[in-house]
Amino acid sequence: AIGHLVGGPARLGPLPSREQLEAMAGGSHQLVYFVECHDLIKIGTALDVPGRLSALQVGCPYELKLLGTIRGGPRAEAALHVALAEFRFRGEWFSAPREVRQAVRRLIRQASEVAA
Repeated sequence: AIGHLVGGPARLGPLPSREQLEAMAGGSHQLVYFVECHDLIKIGTALDVPGRLSALQVGCPYELKLLGTIRGGPRAEAALHVALAEFRFRGEWFSAPREVRQAVRRLIRQASEVAA
């Protein structure tokens, strides 16, 4: 977060493709989830996404919205964290200007098209 405040606006580089992220999943049954809260997006992994969302909501005074999920595990999550490093707010939370939201929605849409 500080980096883009000091050095000018952060620029979004290419995110790993859905195919690359799924390959990183290996045999994992975990999902990478994207949760929105105001101008932030949390990127994490879980086997039980609804349960994880409920647990997160307990500690958050604002409504959390699940944007979607893609197949992947910790390696896929870490790759997304690296790709979005310039937008890191804290921990697994990232500032989400329009271009970040669009990139995340594109990944989710591609994953849902394959699942359909």
